[in-house]
Amino acid sequence: MKNCLALIFCVTLLSSAQISCQSTKVWYEANTPNTLKLKEGAKSPDAKIGDLDWYVGRWVGKGFGGDLEENFGPAMGNSMIGSFRMVQDGQPIFYEFVAIIEENGTLAYKVKHFNPDLTGWETKDKYVTFPLVKLGEQEVWFDGLTIKREGDQTTLYLAMNEDGKISEEKLTMQLVK
Repeated sequence: MKNCLALIFCVTLLSSAQISCQSTKVWYEANTPNTLKLKEGAKSPDAKIGDLDWYVGRWVGKGFGGDLEENFGPAMGNSMIGSFRMVQDGQPIFYEFVAIIEENGTLAYKVKHFNPDLTGWETKDKYVTFPLVKLGEQEVWFDGLTIKREGDQTTLYLAMNEDGKISEEKLTMQLVK
């Protein structure tokens, strides 16, 4: 009986140590100074669409050399839908349709880009996906895209890959009430 209890204790201790090691295992790495990326083969952390309620609203600001506007509606049907536009010298430069979707117990930021005449950048059935890397109280890290809110301001950091060279773009926007 004593050996049996000792065995149960050891198995429990080893299981606890294994769970502890797994929970502290880092599944991401730095991409740019303010963005992260999932390590190859890593799974996105668990999250619910309601975790991003803090991002609902109309946001305006500057970036990419122009004026920016982004609108996000509240969560509905396991998703948040948003639109984005950039205007430069009074003319639209491009638009985005965004869906942040809760799927398989985590979140993904999916975006489709459009020219001013609404022709798509991606082919008909394609879009760009940023899987979830890490989630904070009022900040979220998708793979290559970070969104942080402080008061009525959000800062977005986007990792840009041009010809294999990765750079970071910073976009700052204010909540319009």
